[in-house]
Amino acid sequence: MTSSPDLEIPDSRRGGYSSASKIYVMENNSNKAISKRSRQMAKQVSLSERRVEKHDRSNRKLGNRPKAIQRPSKISDILSLPATEYAETLANPFDGPLGSIPDYPPLPSRRMRVWSKGFFSTGTLQFGFCTFDPYATAAKDLGCVYSSDATFGGTASASTGAGVQLSTSNSDYSSTDFPTGGGNTTANSLLGTARVVGAGLRIRYSSTELNRGGVVAGATVANHTTLNGFNFAQMNAFECARRFRPQQKWMTTLFCPAKESELQYTFNLGSYGGAFNPAAGYTPNPIMGFFIQAPAAGTPVSFEYEAFAVLEVQGPAIRGLIPSLSDPAGHAAVTTTAQALMMPHDRDSSAHAKKFVQAAGTVAAHTLTGIAAHPKATENLSWMATTAGSVLTGLLALL
Repeated sequence: MTSSPDLEIPDSRRGGYSSASKIYVMENNSNKAISKRSRQMAKQVSLSERRVEKHDRSNRKLGNRPKAIQRPSKISDILSLPATEYAETLANPFDGPLGSIPDYPPLPSRRMRVWSKGFFSTGTLQFGFCTFDPYATAAKDLGCVYSSDATFGGTASASTGAGVQLSTSNSDYSSTDFPTGGGNTTANSLLGTARVVGAGLRIRYSSTELNRGGVVAGATVANHTTLNGFNFAQMNAFECARRFRPQQKWMTTLFCPAKESELQYTFNLGSYGGAFNPAAGYTPNPIMGFFIQAPAAGTPVSFEYEAFAVLEVQGPAIRGLIPSLSDPAGHAAVTTTAQALMMPHDRDSSAHAKKFVQAAGTVAAHTLTGIAAHPKATENLSWMATTAGSVLTGLLALL
């Protein structure tokens, strides 16, 4: 009769259980464990074979061409943490993250969001404008937004004159906190410098429904030259401009770096021409804006505006510096994508930022050749998202 593995046979000679029965039970349990491990290994092998077969089918569909890149389930996960935050800051400076520019070398900086809000109107000749100089937001006594009111009698944008409104930001710093272009002096070395991470200007219609009409044209000048002195037809002729009908949804135009110097901490008041004196005025440089063509003369229409900028500030007297992370490859992917997605739009800013990050991830996947195709890339995506793995040099661990 075969004994059950759960049954031990008493040994009548010793008043206990026989050694043979104990050995039998131990061997049977061991065989069970070995059988379980074997089934698990067989299951893993079967899963691996199915993955290989699926990969081969994909290659056959492509004519036996190897796939250069196998994207993870979320293409945006290819971007590192600093590159993702930079992309979100560019696309949504209004309420997105306080990102930094992930260039090299990484330097500690203070990040801050500053803004100016208000209203503007078309003037007596059916024309109105609102322009924004994001660099001037660093100092609270500099004009950063220029707009028309109902008394404006011109047909081109301006920074001074009758009917022109000047607004400043709510920055913590004033013009005396930045160098005046006087060179490498002891006084200047103790002052701060700033750079723009992201900025945007958005407007929406605020007059009555009865008077709603006309055309809105918005743009950020591609080479960041001034919009001062331009009329509606000139703005409308820009390749980077987009036209809208006046609406109560936000119409937005965004900042995108256009020069290498804009990535450096080179902002100083000397860039406005020599020593700075707020009372004497300065030369503003509004690079983005909206122009309005009203439906009828003598019936001004008004708009609400919000101008936001995210800045990095540094210097020996600047408090609240935090470490920055460097990711030159991710930075390149984000700025490359920004060229195409920084056209004026009327989407929700958060949704626009999400779309922008996905597009930048696609660019990164096609420029960081072979990284996403590495067998360990997918399992390491979560590791890459942590602070420790945020810098793409950490991808060497995948090799």
